[in-house]
Amino acid sequence: MLVLLAGLPASAHAGGGPNALKVTVDPPSRPQEPGSDQYVIGTRTPTFHVQADLSGAPPDYQVRCHVDTNPDGPCGTQDSQCPVSQCWTFTASHDSDGDGHILTVTISSPDGTDDYDVGGISYNVDTTPADTQLGDPDAGDYPIDFPDRRHVQFWFSAPDPDSLDATFQCAITAPGAAAPSSWSKCASAQRQPQKLAVTGTYRFWVRAIDFLGRPDPTPVSYIFSPTPCRLKVVSGARTLRAITKHGLKLRMTCLEPVGLDVKLLLNTAQTIKLQLPYSQLGEKFATPKAPQSSTTFTLHTYKGLPKKLFRQKKLFVGLVSNTIGTPPKLIELKLHR
Repeated sequence: MLVLLAGLPASAHAGGGPNALKVTVDPPSRPQEPGSDQYVIGTRTPTFHVQADLSGAPPDYQVRCHVDTNPDGPCGTQDSQCPVSQCWTFTASHDSDGDGHILTVTISSPDGTDDYDVGGISYNVDTTPADTQLGDPDAGDYPIDFPDRRHVQFWFSAPDPDSLDATFQCAITAPGAAAPSSWSKCASAQRQPQKLAVTGTYRFWVRAIDFLGRPDPTPVSYIFSPTPCRLKVVSGARTLRAITKHGLKLRMTCLEPVGLDVKLLLNTAQTIKLQLPYSQLGEKFATPKAPQSSTTFTLHTYKGLPKKLFRQKKLFVGLVSNTIGTPPKLIELKLHR
């Protein structure tokens, strides 16, 4: 049980009572800020507990409760075991979420004209759990990156209309897992500690834990691989002249329908030797239409390549493929005249 001391002003103690009331509320509940007298409660039927020390009050004074502007009355059910004069359990009921509610508890005269002591809790009702989102919606970041070949990092957030901080839990499982067997505390952009197989396939899970400790009931997951797209040369990789005339036929298979940028590059040594102003000979951008699908496409060289390239007995070139969020991958090719 989370203890919430009554935070009403001293003027509310009309009879000058010696703080004879203590009010607590069951979780999920929490002060909105440390030391604040305003609380957030995560249920529309919050249960309060009242301890009333009537030892200094007139003998006929009673403990009364009311929520907001409703009439006051008995504070629910009186508890049989109590460390002070009286203990009560009181359950409020609200039709919807909302702000600005007040539970008022008094020790007052039978006619209600005099209060020996007044206490209570001010609170907002918010039953909406955290909502986890991959990526950074404000910055437009892609949700995944690889700080090295064997580790991954993800960006995620939990937008909260009340601007109350959320924490996160993450897990990495096999791609076919229905749910993680365990969760670990994590943060956005953190390098995940699990060491990955370069050609392995995994599912990343993340869920937000809101201000009141409630986990997102629908965690977000994302299938990924350190090598998310695999590129294969299908045909046409013998001579530069053939590539220029017919193109280079390639097949790409991706875990997710993400874009892949493929460049045909001459190696640095030959670029310098032939005194070329650039090493890039062609480029193609392709995207599969669905996860786990393949697409076949043709990469063409740029028009007007220097003629000295075609006079070389051997050309050392590379297909450099780059997918958002992953390091570039290289396929080396040796072309003959």
